[in-house]
Amino acid sequence: MPVEQGTHCRVGRFAWSPDSRYILITQIKGSTKRLTVIDIGDMTVFWSYEHSDLRGGIFIPDGKRILCIGSDTLSVLSFPGGELLDRLELASFAPVKDYFTEFITGFDQAGTSVYFLGTNSCIYNWKIGDRCIPVLKAKPQKKPSFRTEEYTILSRDGFEVPVKRFIPLKAKQPAILFVHGGPFAPIDPNDPFMLRLLAQGIEICCAAYRGSSGYGKAHQEANRGEYGRGDVWDVIACGEDWKKRTGNKRPLILTGCSYGGFITFLALAGEEIPWDSGIALWTLSGLHRFEPHSQRSLPSDPKERAVALIERSPIEQARRIRVPLLIFHGALDTAATIDELKLIQQRVNAGEGTCELIIFEDDTHSLKRHRDEIFEKCLEFIQTFE
Repeated sequence: MPVEQGTHCRVGRFAWSPDSRYILITQIKGSTKRLTVIDIGDMTVFWSYEHSDLRGGIFIPDGKRILCIGSDTLSVLSFPGGELLDRLELASFAPVKDYFTEFITGFDQAGTSVYFLGTNSCIYNWKIGDRCIPVLKAKPQKKPSFRTEEYTILSRDGFEVPVKRFIPLKAKQPAILFVHGGPFAPIDPNDPFMLRLLAQGIEICCAAYRGSSGYGKAHQEANRGEYGRGDVWDVIACGEDWKKRTGNKRPLILTGCSYGGFITFLALAGEEIPWDSGIALWTLSGLHRFEPHSQRSLPSDPKERAVALIERSPIEQARRIRVPLLIFHGALDTAATIDELKLIQQRVNAGEGTCELIIFEDDTHSLKRHRDEIFEKCLEFIQTFE
């Protein structure tokens, strides 16, 4: 099936019909969002649905209905008829949280109830045709006392990078430059990991590297073809600026999660770096693992692309890391394999740096089953630089 130029396609969890005959694709072009069901037999469009509020859709387990996920609503449509069977207004609840190409949803075995994680960190159960109730509410995290600073710095190529500093009332000597994931995510002042560090007196500095959301379309588009290069420049420039602002006397530990972990690897491998050490949390091991954005991630010129695949590869650049590095990973996480991370570890240890790799066999991306022990290990690591 040909895809119209400029159209972005998403295929996530529950995209296949139970008999594997159909696949459900979300197509986005500008403000137009459409659900399209493709018949795998002849690769033709079998069914489509368009709505201004649409974010995506998934097959309900019986294969006879599709759940359409919107910003303000959840709708159940018959398949292939397309009749509206039920709709839930989300005004009293929360939009469905998504991660990369997937919406965090689930169903009971019969497909009579939809479970979804809201953006407010609450889990809801919507019994189709009946009511929706919260089944698990997030415990509010007490915010520590800190002040914030916001300013803009210039990256290596003159790109303007917004920066936010979160400074505890009694800040300790070591500080964290925290690189959020994404690459389209925003700086999150309510990130639980950041708040726990702030509560321990650890200052956090964040760079809204190119591609980060919240700073306009031009800011996001500036990362086209620059993944693993321009955004790395932005983070390094932020670290250098922080060092100057603080008198070049305090230790700075580069810490990144997911795509931010990928940036962390490459920023640690630079020639002249402002970092004293690094921490990579549930990290991406390279652009070969970057399927949702593979068409945008590298230069279009074949020769430049071949060079970029080496220059922007944490595996290839690992031997250049010369500071202590701590890596946390879940064995069930497909953003990296254990073998890839062990290779990075070996190459760091074979050079001038040191690397400790901690694998959790029962966990996946985000490592939510082991957050407490990860935090304690990170805090112990940070305290060695006091």
